[in-house]
Amino acid sequence: MKRAFISLSLAALVSGCSQATYDMQSDYKLCKHYLTKPSFNVHYKGVVQAIAKKGLDCDKYLDQALADKAAEEAAAAIANRRNKQKSEIDDLRDEIDQMKIDQSFSCIASGGVQVGNTCMK
Repeated sequence: MKRAFISLSLAALVSGCSQATYDMQSDYKLCKHYLTKPSFNVHYKGVVQAIAKKGLDCDKYLDQALADKAAEEAAAAIANRRNKQKSEIDDLRDEIDQMKIDQSFSCIASGGVQVGNTCMK
């Protein structure tokens, strides 16, 4: 029973969107997908069928689709760079915190008392 449920769930997941979903997409969105996504994309077949059904000529959307894709990629690159910088800052903060802990431990181990940044002996 469990195996049948998993198989059914997997089949539903793999099948993706129904053709009606693609048919309801705007002409530009369909053409942008067709022009900017690889042919092995899971939605490619449905998009191509919807374009054929609507009789679209995607050439008129080429410049705009490529410009939009470039803008999306630039925004993603900026976000990734910010995330990397934030991660590096977080790592430095962790390192500073560990240094403070080590300093305090060394102070206490030598018979002192840590007061702020000073070891009182």
